[in-house]
This record gives sequence, C-alpha cells and structure tokens, in this order.
Amino acid sequence: MNDFISKTGNIDKAAVVNGDKKQNRPAGKGSGSFDHILEGQVKQATENTASKPLETLPEIQSPVKIPLLSPSFDTAQYAKRVEASLDLLEAYAATLDTPDKTLKQANDILEKILKQTQNLVVDFEKSSPQDPELSNILNHLISTVETERIKFDRGDYTA
Repeated sequence: MNDFISKTGNIDKAAVVNGDKKQNRPAGKGSGSFDHILEGQVKQATENTASKPLETLPEIQSPVKIPLLSPSFDTAQYAKRVEASLDLLEAYAATLDTPDKTLKQANDILEKILKQTQNLVVDFEKSSPQDPELSNILNHLISTVETERIKFDRGDYTA
C-alpha cells in the first residue's frame, strides 16, 4: 500500500475507503450526464408528439373513416333538404305536363325524390327533433311521393 501512495502522491485515506463517487467532470456536450440526456429525450419527445396527430392502436382503428355525428339537429339544413325534395316534386309534375318529355324521364325524377325522402325520414328518425311543423311537412311529402309512385306503377300516366 505504501508503494501505491508513493506513486500517486497525496491520497485521502477516507476517500479511498468510502469510494468517493463524485467525479469533478464538466457537464459538457459529450459528458453523458443524466440531466443532459434527460433534457434531450424530453425535448425530442415533445417535438415528436407536437407534430404528429394522435393515433389509436391499429387493433381498434376502424378501416372505414366515419365522420362523427353532431349531437344537435340542424333544422335549417334539414329544411333545405326538404325544400330540394319539394323542388324535385315540382319538376316531376312539370315533366308530366310537358308533352316533349317521356315517362322514363319522369320515372328518373320520381326515383330521385323517393331516395331523398327515404334519406330524410332516416335522418329525422335518428335525430328525433321536437319540431311538429317539420314533421307534418315531411309526412305530407312522403304521402305525396308514395301516392305518385303508386299512380306511376299502376299506369295512370300512360296515354
């Protein structure tokens, strides 16, 4: 042991026995200090999460992207759709009155009206708004379209 002390110079015996764990290293760029590494990892993680959108696990993602339904019923938008169906019904009546138009053209318009009213009914039943006037208009539209479908299929408009 005396040989070791003589080679290294002045050594504190308490430091040798206790195993002084602190080393006086400057916390430079390549020092590898824990604080430096932790700061770098936290900074990198926050940059990555800020730029990427949140994703769910692939096992629970739906292959079909379905838009979320709004919880409120937009009466104005629904009224515009009902009005579009009424406009088509008027176009259907005008087609029947015009001698230049064929029954096939009238049937195409009637099919569009049927699809639109069916979609209106489905949307109305899903949302169940508390608007009796809108419900009344929709019921009249449905009965008119169904009546026209029956008349057309029965052959009332053939010459």
